[in-house]
Amino acid sequence: CEAWIAYSRERVFRGGCFFYAATAEFDARSGRVHDALASAQTGWVTFVEETIEEARAAGELAVDTDVCQLAFEVIALLELANAESVLQNNNLGYDKAARAILARLRAAATDPARLPLR
Repeated sequence: CEAWIAYSRERVFRGGCFFYAATAEFDARSGRVHDALASAQTGWVTFVEETIEEARAAGELAVDTDVCQLAFEVIALLELANAESVLQNNNLGYDKAARAILARLRAAATDPARLPLR
């Protein structure tokens, strides 16, 4: 999550996350651009879910962790941070998202002490 936040915060693309901005523009349209964005989003969600599943399988997250739900929450927080920072022209959303993601991971962790304090 830290790398994604840095990518969006540092404005690699003027409008924040390229995929978020493009998806906002093309999500209700049909065609090849829409389909490519949908495929990219599916790939991103799958990657996050697989990463969370690996942590659960390694015993770092509780066995009853809902992998799909946790992935949804993490991605939602990242996307809102991006949208808020672009719209409001500040970085406050990134700090809020980082704290919320850390709190969510602490709640699911088998040993929350292994996670950073901030």
